[in-house]
Amino acid sequence: FSVGLYYLKTISSKDSYTWKWIKNITGIGCCACAVILAFQAAKNTIGMHQTESLWLHDYQEALHLAQQEGKKVFIDIGAPYCSLCTAIDTTLFADHQVQTNLQKDFICLKIDGSSNSCIKEIEKNCKILGFPTILVMDPSSNKVIKKWQSELYGVDSNDFIKDLQELKHLNY
Repeated sequence: FSVGLYYLKTISSKDSYTWKWIKNITGIGCCACAVILAFQAAKNTIGMHQTESLWLHDYQEALHLAQQEGKKVFIDIGAPYCSLCTAIDTTLFADHQVQTNLQKDFICLKIDGSSNSCIKEIEKNCKILGFPTILVMDPSSNKVIKKWQSELYGVDSNDFIKDLQELKHLNY
């Protein structure tokens, strides 16, 4: 922003028409880019905080809360180095309607599979072959109701929400 202001401030009557034009365009362009970048940074920061508040990170806490509230557990198992995990997190799970449906109907648990010890507890009930692995579990029986892997990459959020609506009514 300051570079743009510098160019706009240094325009003088001694400058040629061309040089004034260049300083104006450069100054306005730099200021506009700074405002756009600041807006995007704020938007991304707010979006990340909203997404983070959706997820619990403790398996036992999620099971206990799901049993108390009569909800199923939605588990997202990934790793920081997994590009598909990141892509699903920043597209599908960042969608406001998906977040709303998950928060309303499920207890959501995000697990870093590369460092979390509760993976062993989950592996007792479901074979985890790699990342991403996304599960819906019945907390009372610990049975896996639905399992997704990379097929969620690029899935339409409306189709995913329909799947979630069907899953919340299944009993095992």
